[in-house]
Amino acid sequence: MNLLTLFLLFVKYGFLSFGGGYVLVPMLMADLVEQRHLMAGEEFARLLAVAQITPGPIGINTATYIGFRHCGIMGGLVGTAGLLVPALVLVVAAMYFLRKYENTLWLRGALQGLRPAAFGLVVSAAWIFLVLAATSGTWGTADFSIRLLPGIMAVAVLILQLRTKIPFLWLMVICGILGAFFCR
Repeated sequence: MNLLTLFLLFVKYGFLSFGGGYVLVPMLMADLVEQRHLMAGEEFARLLAVAQITPGPIGINTATYIGFRHCGIMGGLVGTAGLLVPALVLVVAAMYFLRKYENTLWLRGALQGLRPAAFGLVVSAAWIFLVLAATSGTWGTADFSIRLLPGIMAVAVLILQLRTKIPFLWLMVICGILGAFFCR
């Protein structure tokens, strides 16, 4: 993969990532793992885990990693820039149009229509996280098998996050420690 292809790939993701980084997860999984075969499902799962515990948005961390993996330091910079350029263009354009047309029904309707789409993509990302956390492979592969402890941990974290005020960072640390000892 050359630098221009890398840049254009992440420009595409930048223009499609309405709703935040988690919206990118299904697109990244489909494009990078299943179509382009730039990484295996297990590597993608590790990338998502590292992107969650490192500072910065998941999209930026992913762009930097993929770019670095395929084109070195310059690739990391180019992938990151590719993801950021559309955001800059869209924010400037959005501010112009929001100020100019903020009271029109069609703009308010369009913004309301984007919310359910973004929510659906976030739920899809959550499903991908669950499958990657609780299985040894991806759906439809010969090595697919359920791993009990990671699946239980995923469900337990979900329940604890919804029902308690335990900081997310502590849940990540606890799961990392449990995984180090029991999920080999």
